[in-house]
Amino acid sequence: DYIKCVVTDNGGGIKKSTNTPQHTSKAMSIIKERLNLVNKTPIQELIHIESSKQGTKITLTIPILS
Repeated sequence: DYIKCVVTDNGGGIKKSTNTPQHTSKAMSIIKERLNLVNKTPIQELIHIESSKQGTKITLTIPILS
């Protein structure tokens, strides 16, 4: 069993936001760190990222621990 969380954003995409010198995003590294703490499945299997000029879609598949 798992929880599937999908987050969509209609901004300029990840590449555009990383080109802004005054912006430092830590969101993805924080999410990956937290998932590593509670799960033994490789992060690459839990997070799927789609990014384009039209925006970003991130899908998290979070296992339910018994």
